Parts: sequence; structure tokens; C-alpha cells
Amino acid sequence: MRRVAVIVAMFLGLATVTGVSRAEEPHVTPALAKTLKAANDALQAKNYPEVLNKTREAEAMSPRSDYDNYVIHSMQMAAYGAQGNYPAAATAIESVVDSPYLAASSKPQLLRTLMSIYYQQKDYDKAVQYGEKARAAGDTSPETSLTIAQSYYLAGKYKEAQAGMEAIVARDEQAGRKPSEKSLSLIWSTAIKTKDDAAASRAVEKLILYYPKPDYWSNAMAGVLQNKTN
Repeated sequence: MRRVAVIVAMFLGLATVTGVSRAEEPHVTPALAKTLKAANDALQAKNYPEVLNKTREAEAMSPRSDYDNYVIHSMQMAAYGAQGNYPAAATAIESVVDSPYLAASSKPQLLRTLMSIYYQQKDYDKAVQYGEKARAAGDTSPETSLTIAQSYYLAGKYKEAQAGMEAIVARDEQAGRKPSEKSLSLIWSTAIKTKDDAAASRAVEKLILYYPKPDYWSNAMAGVLQNKTN
């Protein structure tokens, strides 16, 4: 959650910049301007309970434009994130992530934040959903691919997890990087669960190559002996 907190903190600035202080179009609805100005002032003062009070007050007003809703939920996202209320922050993020008022460059990061929040909440299907959306929006972070694969694994979708981890390892090797022990171990574990002996053997071989620990050697030898007796 530390990474989530850092990312949400970055959007404290987003809420202020895209809020009522903007001089250019679009503008908030005049009837809501005073309330949202108070919320924006509270946000800058880091008075997060007051941010939530004022934005909820604005939510009770009508009519509201799409931009009003975007400003409201952006401030709520920042306030909830600063308070460590990540489930509520996720709800607010979901309300702004597809808004036409959100800068395209910010969308992958927000989607990645949603992925991380749902992963921490053990909602692995949603973690995969938002991780894939982040990649579709242009996210290329290795952490996103890893979280997606881990989410598949923890959801019991071992073939998907194995495919995801094998793709990560292949990219590392093609780039001349040493694959992580965690990635290789996860491939090994998923291959055992899916009874993919060839993939399990490859994973053990790579573990021995990159991380020559006694346990990996003993498992490799056990596999060799088993093959000879079959």
C-alpha cells in the first residue's frame, strides 16, 4: 500500500490543478462554485475531513455537469488517499479514470493504482481487470505485468499466471537482464499445478542457472531420477 499512497499523493496536486482554481475552460457550475472553492481551499490546507464534507455537499446539489462530478471525485480521491481509506479512494478513482477531463498521461497511473488497491484487497479479478486496462492505456511497467500474473495465480487461474510469468522472464532474458527468482519460482509452482512437466523442468533449470541454491539442485536431481525410473 506504500506505493498506492505515493501515487494517490501525487494526485493531491491533480485535484487542485483541475479544480475550481482553473482560469480556463471548463468551469464548474456557478451554483457549485462557492462550495467547491471551499473544498479546494481545504484540500490545499490538508484539511481532508472538510474536503469530504464540502464535496458531499456539492454532490447533493443539482444540476451538476460532468465536469462538476470530475472535480468532486478528484478531490475525494485525493482526500481519501491521504487518509489511507483506499477502498473509498478506489471508488473515487473509478469515477474519474474514464473522464474526458483526465489527462491521457495520467490514466495509466490511475489504472495501475486501482490494480494495486484491488490486489491488496484480494479482489484478484478486479486487479487483473485494471492491470489489463493500464497496459491497454500504455502502461509498460514490469510491476504491472507481475501483479497481473500474481493475481491470476492467487485466483487459481494457473495457466494464465504461467503464461504471464513466462512472458516476463522472456522479456528479461531478451533484454540481457537476470530474471527474478520470484518470477521463476512462480512459473515452477504453476507448472506443477497444471502438470506441465516440461515447463517445470525449464523453470528449475533456470533457477539453478541464475540462483544455484541447494533446494533447486535437489529438486532437479529428483526429477532426473524420476524420469529414469519411469
